[in-house]
Amino acid sequence: MVLHRSESYPIRGIAYLIRHPSLWRQIFCGLIIMILVSIIVSILLLIFAFPVQANCLSEYMSDWIAWIINFFLTLFEIGITVLVFSSLFLAYYMNIIFDAIWRQETMATNREEIQLTSSTRTACIKSFLILIIFRVILVVLTFPLNLIP
Repeated sequence: MVLHRSESYPIRGIAYLIRHPSLWRQIFCGLIIMILVSIIVSILLLIFAFPVQANCLSEYMSDWIAWIINFFLTLFEIGITVLVFSSLFLAYYMNIIFDAIWRQETMATNREEIQLTSSTRTACIKSFLILIIFRVILVVLTFPLNLIP
């Protein structure tokens, strides 16, 4: 395993993406989904939220300044909404891309390595279940001590 400088990872990732056209579909699908969400959120907020907020603001200030302030307020709301959606969507989409890269990189492995990975995974799951069972037993046994301050 070769370690590289941390600042080279983004460039290496982009180069990897360019060299593997099979990943382009996943990247473009995610990009198209985010563009569509941005457009839909912009249209909905500009149609429904913008006029109502402008009318509410015009009660406290002149109309022209209320519309200008509300325009920037609506842009801010659009940005926050897209940011929240992208943060939720990004974690899910990173898993999809990671799985695609994992499948692509492990296609060349032989059956012995796959069986070794499977047995390692099973052992890890069993260890994790034993740890959970031990924690539950420990909580049940120490519960009376936790009641007394």
